[in-house]
Amino acid sequence: MRFVAVPRYYYHLTTENFGNIKLLKPRIEGYNRAEDEPKIARTCVSKTIAGCLSAIWLYRGPMYIYITQKKVDAVYTWGVTDAAITNERWLVTPTWFEKYITIHRSIMEEIISCVPKRYEISDIKHLNKQRKLKLKIQQILNKYNIGEYNES
Repeated sequence: MRFVAVPRYYYHLTTENFGNIKLLKPRIEGYNRAEDEPKIARTCVSKTIAGCLSAIWLYRGPMYIYITQKKVDAVYTWGVTDAAITNERWLVTPTWFEKYITIHRSIMEEIISCVPKRYEISDIKHLNKQRKLKLKIQQILNKYNIGEYNES
């Protein structure tokens, strides 16, 4: 495993409202993992909210965004096709998170409306479409003033 050089805050996206604080323990099985991804116990996170949403945009909401309570060490992914777009990283130790924001159903509907009608995971052009979708997601987040935690 190769760790990211500098600890930082990370975001985790879920359809489940865990309340204000939650200890997430790495798991081998996950709701949104592809069958061919490595079987390693982990909690999937991203450096950005748009990264989280571009990985899991299917749900009509609400979606809950959690942030690590402190800067943490993460592992670079391997065997995850879209990690370069989503900025997915893995946390391999139990980590405390706190609720950062709820993405309401209406915003999720707006995100879903940006998805091309013939968007299929098996599509050869899938990653290009996902890259464009992430940009649209960021525009929607900006429109609603949903931004990342400012460390300064």
